[in-house]
Amino acid sequence: MTYLRMPKSTGFTMFLVLLVMILVHPGVAGQMLTASNAVEREMGETAKEKLIATYGGEARLPLHEQLWLDEIFQRLTKAVDNSSIPYSLTVLNSNEINAFALPGGHIFVTLGMLCLLGHDEHRLASVLGHEIVHVEKRHGINAAFRQMGLTVLLELGKIWMDVPGSEMAQVASMALVDVVQSGYSREAEYEADILGQEYAVLAGFDPIGGVHMLMDLLAVQDYDLPMRIFRSHPDTINRIERLVQAAASYWKYEEIIDPTDQDIPGVGADPLGRFLITSVEDAYGRWVLQGIDQQTGNRISWLSNVEARNPVWSPTGQLMVVEARETEHWELWLVNRLGQVIDRWSHDPLGDQVNPVFSPDGSQIAYNLIINGTSQIWIGYPEDAGRLWLITNLHGDILSWNHTGLMVAQDNSRHYLVQPPLIRPISYQNPIPQIIERKDRIAPIIIRETDSITIRRPNVINLP
Repeated sequence: MTYLRMPKSTGFTMFLVLLVMILVHPGVAGQMLTASNAVEREMGETAKEKLIATYGGEARLPLHEQLWLDEIFQRLTKAVDNSSIPYSLTVLNSNEINAFALPGGHIFVTLGMLCLLGHDEHRLASVLGHEIVHVEKRHGINAAFRQMGLTVLLELGKIWMDVPGSEMAQVASMALVDVVQSGYSREAEYEADILGQEYAVLAGFDPIGGVHMLMDLLAVQDYDLPMRIFRSHPDTINRIERLVQAAASYWKYEEIIDPTDQDIPGVGADPLGRFLITSVEDAYGRWVLQGIDQQTGNRISWLSNVEARNPVWSPTGQLMVVEARETEHWELWLVNRLGQVIDRWSHDPLGDQVNPVFSPDGSQIAYNLIINGTSQIWIGYPEDAGRLWLITNLHGDILSWNHTGLMVAQDNSRHYLVQPPLIRPISYQNPIPQIIERKDRIAPIIIRETDSITIRRPNVINLP
């Protein structure tokens, strides 16, 4: 990226003017800071070096990971409407799980955060989009001046004539670093969540990524980890609920006159061709799963201790979802290829979970939640606990899910196509084949003495 930079002397002169104006009339501070991207950039660059040093310096990623990360970041920055801020992304060499933003477009993410998110671009997009919002909405600059307060600014004014400009900028940058480390106000975090989700959708990522990211954080929150990301953030459960509600708004639906490709789920054919599982009523009127292992010819009976019906295989054949119940209501149970239950989806509010169908890529399951005879449309994620109610004013039975979207029948007479937000896969050019990319090498420590040689545990060295 090419940055538009002004001389430090000019930038700091503007900074001093801001301090004087604050001393004379504090109410003008927010307006002046908003109007001066150059001052924000100057303060951000001063604080940047402190932040990098605090978190172990810049990390060096393997080439293909860096290209993957750059593609996600560039798509997000392009999604920001009418922004003139020159954004940059720095990976910090720290195991702490965190991400930061400094005024002027400096975005940071730690190795610890990247490790937590794995190679999931949707989770990562939610984190980066969140931090971009902090920059766009000037959350950092405003919070820094609120933290410094009028007393500190008066002290800065007193020593202005005796302290070099560079040192004055260092004092201001320390307040800025402390702000981004400790977090912003509850309102700022909520705004960054929701608008960051919108940036992610515009950039072609799943809006539920932020929900899964926060669930990941909840999973490790109870451990003794240096996770300052929770120091002043609002309640995580509350943030998840807000993001779930907002995610549903990105699904659109339209009525169709001549529905096609209405493949009813539940046939039970294994995509890998081994098992054939069906549901039948036994002599007591209970639904049970029966089938055959076509490889061995043996009959099989899965979930024999509970009532179960409507088995549906995932596109890969590694997972099956069935309707099962032990009490009054039908639940969705996830079963692996050995017939073992790996998850049971409970529901609040209570109702019957029926008509499950996998998305074409197998990452989601659509189903109906029947409450007082009304069929609500829900989406669940097999790998995460998050579920969302898609459209509150559309009710109907799910028929199928193909590349065009969900097919829903209402009163057996009207059909609707429910379309998810457009998700674009990551694509970038590989300048070097991954097979010949340079990797870390192992080198032993060799100590030569007068009449002996000692070899110690090897260190990892990085080749340039």
